Amino acid sequence: MSVFDLPRLHFAGVATTRLPTGPRSGLVDLATHRVLTEEGPFPAERPADEYHAFLDARGPHFDEQGRPDPHGAFSAAKGCDFEGNGHFSLDAQVLSVETAPGAGGGRTEEDPLVGSSVDVWGHYNPYLRTTVNRARIFDLDPASRWTTALMAGRFGLGRRGRSHDGAYAFTGGVKGVHPPRWVHLDHIEEVGDHLLAPDLRYSAVHQFAMEAAELDWLPGAAGSPAAEALRGAVLHGADGVVVQFALDNRATPRSPNAPARWRVRGTVAPWYSEELRTCPAGRLLVPVAGSPLRHMTVRVARQEVGLNMVSAVRFASRQQRCADGALHRLGPPLGAGDLELRTVATDRLVARVPQAAYLEGAEATSGLVTVDAEPGWCVAEEEGLRLVGAASCGERRTLLTERETTIESDQALVVLQHRSPESDHAVRVPLRSFVRGRPAPVGAVRVRQYHNPRALPGDPVAGGPAARVGDAEPLGLCHDGAAYASQCTVRTDERGNGAVTLRGERAGTCRVLLTAEPHTEPSVDPHAPGSAWTAYDDGDALGFWAGAGALAVRVLPDDRHLDEVPRGEVDFALVQREVFAYYEYTSSFMRAEVFSLADRCKVETYAALIAQMCDPVNASKTYYMPPSRDLSEAKTRLLVAYLRNLQARDRPPVTLPARAATESAITTRGELWHTLKQAATLELAVMLQYLYAAYSLPTYGAGLTHVRRGTWTPRQLELVCGQGGTTLDDGVRGSLLGVAREEMIHFLLVNNIIMAMGEPFHLPVIDFATLNTELPVPLDLALEPLSIGSLQRYIALEQPAASVPVLHGASAPTGTPERRRFTWSTISELYAGIREGLSRVPDLFLVERGRGGGEHHLFLRETIDTENPDYQLEVDDLPSALFAIDVITEQGEGGAAVTAPLRRAGGRTPARRRLRGRSPTSTPSHGSANCWPRSACPARTDDGSCGTPPTRCCATRRCTPAKATAHR
Repeated sequence: MSVFDLPRLHFAGVATTRLPTGPRSGLVDLATHRVLTEEGPFPAERPADEYHAFLDARGPHFDEQGRPDPHGAFSAAKGCDFEGNGHFSLDAQVLSVETAPGAGGGRTEEDPLVGSSVDVWGHYNPYLRTTVNRARIFDLDPASRWTTALMAGRFGLGRRGRSHDGAYAFTGGVKGVHPPRWVHLDHIEEVGDHLLAPDLRYSAVHQFAMEAAELDWLPGAAGSPAAEALRGAVLHGADGVVVQFALDNRATPRSPNAPARWRVRGTVAPWYSEELRTCPAGRLLVPVAGSPLRHMTVRVARQEVGLNMVSAVRFASRQQRCADGALHRLGPPLGAGDLELRTVATDRLVARVPQAAYLEGAEATSGLVTVDAEPGWCVAEEEGLRLVGAASCGERRTLLTERETTIESDQALVVLQHRSPESDHAVRVPLRSFVRGRPAPVGAVRVRQYHNPRALPGDPVAGGPAARVGDAEPLGLCHDGAAYASQCTVRTDERGNGAVTLRGERAGTCRVLLTAEPHTEPSVDPHAPGSAWTAYDDGDALGFWAGAGALAVRVLPDDRHLDEVPRGEVDFALVQREVFAYYEYTSSFMRAEVFSLADRCKVETYAALIAQMCDPVNASKTYYMPPSRDLSEAKTRLLVAYLRNLQARDRPPVTLPARAATESAITTRGELWHTLKQAATLELAVMLQYLYAAYSLPTYGAGLTHVRRGTWTPRQLELVCGQGGTTLDDGVRGSLLGVAREEMIHFLLVNNIIMAMGEPFHLPVIDFATLNTELPVPLDLALEPLSIGSLQRYIALEQPAASVPVLHGASAPTGTPERRRFTWSTISELYAGIREGLSRVPDLFLVERGRGGGEHHLFLRETIDTENPDYQLEVDDLPSALFAIDVITEQGEGGAAVTAPLRRAGGRTPARRRLRGRSPTSTPSHGSANCWPRSACPARTDDGSCGTPPTRCCATRRCTPAKATAHR
């Protein structure tokens, strides 16, 4: 059962978050999506700098010690990370593994995976085709401490250093949002007199699961018994892999707008579909008043009992200061002596838990404690459980009791569009009921909502100090098609499955309580003044919500009035006022890291990309914008209308009549440098050819004009221009631009190799009048519009050498003898020679390890993202240089033979598949970019057999272009 099952891989380290803190100021009205001042809403026409100055002046200010200081660098109104970009990452390593049963007896630190990295990444972005996509952190409700969620797109475990040096053992695709579970606001009792003390005491547990079909087992798993055991578990019963981890002990911020650092501890284990993806499995124990321990789950079996105490043990204090980049040293843990797990009705002993087991031994197992079962285990299935230990006075008493019936949902964080006459935008949320940890039906699940008054500062009633429960009801709730109401009752089937339907009635946020047991609601009189604040209990005074089954829901504002604006009148001023201004006011990360949304020139340049990133179809992806995920669909439609209006300004281009248009090797550093500069020149020249061809085709807006004039059909428009930037289909024009971008990445990769050799970045001067005398390509490079002739040029230029027998071996332009020692006539030969030269010439690289290349990671294939999500085109040694060459050739540059690092990444990007030169008989293979089918092999004999020796070529019934060339 989840983390209770073997094998288990435990990890620990540091998590880094960049949560935007501007929306947490208390001056954001979520009902209207407007920022406030003491006088009311801030005018959306005013510059963002004015509002930022207001926040700075408002304060209060404090210094790095958290003490009030009118000249302090921190402003409480802006928060400690006003420039937060929403990124989340791990710097964690495997601590130990457990592969054998027994109370701690199976744990080992000898497995090859111990010490390797554990990573989370974002989803692959098909619009930018980028690796190094970051996982996300965001507040569903920035007015609450309980809704800080994580979102990952890919998980990886096992790399040592860079993944192209030491491969991952496996990576896996991750879906959905990972809500916080077991939120504790007192995990560390004493953190000093700091203005941010509630944040420094915070802890939460997050969990996600990856289905078996989403897992990619890679060579890094070889030789690891733990990895093989985990893979075996997935192949023989488990439905996937689960990752659970706790965040706590946030480091005190030392300067504004710096990333937050947290302690992280977690476990990787088999996952089963009868469990939830995002909620810890097992029997839930909740603390009683005065207990030093917090929430945990347990599993009782015949021989052993497991306790998931990943965040159950609190700490008395922590060291006040810590070194840069380090975490605070935690003070003594708050134990409760030796513990006993007993049944409630008959008081039978189920297990004994020595204090050393959960205070010391659990450090290496991320809070997972396994002990021997006592005879009482046999009746535990039919009775509730309680955990007995020492209270603060030293007496033995019950510290935690089991909540025997629990109702949870993996979709515990929900964003709803406001209902409208055309659509109610209702969302069906699946629920799961458990009885003593196992899926089971329950008679009735009561569903009730509690709005968050702090999210409505602009409403004097629902957000005022006297707000009552029910003063605001953001949701309509129903079950099985019944009428919507403020609360409802749901039933679950024999497998514990049920559902509740939510409809957005009023903008705002709320908790939705799911309970099947009597007297399990907040002990608050709903009619008393201020009961809304007491019931929502943001400060956890009641100690109720951390163990309650609940949903957190946000209803977005009713923006239907924006749909009434004539689409032709949607201009930049309107979009800036209605969409961009709010994000400019509440955060400065866009202007600090990308560009200001108030910059009309930049917005118009990237309008199509903005519309794509904000498309609701991408809301389940980490690259969706805005990262706070609170853009209504009406505002998205406004963005699309703006994009269409920009496209409508384009006109078809004016057309004019067209004008008529040996064995060697690199052995020295100088030859290699010269050849690399030739490669950089070629890549830039080819990129310019593709750009020229792309811009010879009309834009989508100009194509619409052709359709209106009757010179094009809609089908021709879609073929050439796609669907106008609202989808991934950009037509032939978009494909040409995509290939041009790849060429630029190749240009950067080549230059990264050059700079790693200690030479300067090479930016050649491209003159197509003289270029063909400088490069030994037996083909005229030229700028010309897209045509059959230019397409044939691209095919001939980029096919493997054996695919173009007419060109292969043609006489090359003359050159000086010293520059002709290594000769090439195809791109395939060029990169094969560079690869061989890199391996042959000694002592090439002068750059320090880790300082080669930059943060360039756009326009790469998804297959690279699967195995190397950390790749950033860096070059600082021979393996990374060879990997760079393999990236170039695998993306289609001539199909040179490729070795190990990318041998599993065969295939081309969609743009390459659509446009690159591949003969109908040419197919990718594992080990070379292209292979000939046996029947088409240029080296075949008269009887039709392949003329090559019985090597991989014949064994796979394919002949590699390199071998075919050798036979010629």
